[in-house]
Amino acid sequence: MKPKKIFRSIFVILITLLVFYLIFKTIDFHTVVNILFKASPFWLMIAGFLSVLSLMGTSKRWQIILNTIGYEISFSKSLRLILATYPLNSIMPSKSGDFIRAYYLRGKISISKTTGSIIAERIFDILLLASLSLIGAVYYGNKALIAVVLLVILAIIIAFVVANKNFNLPIKPSWNKKLNNLALSIEQVSKNRIAFIKIVMTSIGIWILAIIQFHVLFSALGIEVPWFSIIANLPIAVFVGLIPVTLGGMGTRDAAIILLFSGFATNEELMSVGILFSFFRMWLLSFLGLPLTQKLTRGIK
Repeated sequence: MKPKKIFRSIFVILITLLVFYLIFKTIDFHTVVNILFKASPFWLMIAGFLSVLSLMGTSKRWQIILNTIGYEISFSKSLRLILATYPLNSIMPSKSGDFIRAYYLRGKISISKTTGSIIAERIFDILLLASLSLIGAVYYGNKALIAVVLLVILAIIIAFVVANKNFNLPIKPSWNKKLNNLALSIEQVSKNRIAFIKIVMTSIGIWILAIIQFHVLFSALGIEVPWFSIIANLPIAVFVGLIPVTLGGMGTRDAAIILLFSGFATNEELMSVGILFSFFRMWLLSFLGLPLTQKLTRGIK
C-alpha cells in the first residue's frame, strides 16, 4: 500500500474514533448497551429481512444499468459482486469500496465504463435522497436547506444534459475516451426510457425500504416516531454519513441522527438506533459478504 493511502487510512480511523469519543462524552455507554440488549428480537428480524431486500434491489438496479450500456450480467453475479464489496465499504469512507467492482470486471468491460455505471447508481441515490430532503425542508420551512437541495437537484439535471453530449477537452485522446466512457452510463440510461423508469422505480423502492427499516428500528426499541419525520430527516443523516471523513459514515451519521431526532427519544436511545442502522445496513451484509470478498481478490468467475 502506498504511503499516501496508509496515511489516509490512519487519518480516517483517527477521525472515526474522535467522533465516537466526542459522542460518548455526552451520553452513557452502559445505558446504550442496556438499550441494545432490550431490543425486540421480532423487529430486529424484520430489519434483517429488509436489509436483504435492499441488497437485492441494489443488485437488480446495477444489473439494469450494466445491461443498458451493453454488458450482459446475471442478477446472481451482480448480487455477488455488490455483496463482496460490503466488507470493503465498512472500512472505507463514502462507500468507495464500490469502485473495486470496476477492477474485477476489467476483462469484460472497461474500468471507466464500469466506474460510470457505479457513478450512475450514486446519482440516482442522491436524486432520491435530495427529493426526500426537499419534502422535509418544505414541510419544516427550512429555506436554507431548500436552496441547497434545489442546487443538488439542478446539478444532477445538468449532469444528465452534459452526459448526453460527447466532449473533447484539451487533453490526451485516451483521457477523453475515459471521460466519455464515464458519462456513457448516464447517457444511455437517460436515452432508454424503459431502463430509466426501471432504475428510478428500483431506486425509489430501495429508499422506501430504508425508511421502513429505520421505523422498524425505532419500534424495536419501543420508540414512536412519525413516518414523515423519518422521511424528512433520514436522508439528511445519510448525506452526512457520506462525507468521507469516517469509516463507513460511522459516528457522523450517528451524530446527525441524535441531532435530527432529538425531540423523540433520549440521546442514548438515538445512539442505539444509529448503531442498529449501521449494523443492518452495513455490518450484517459485510459479514455475509466476507467469503465473497476473498473470492473477489482472486476474481469472481
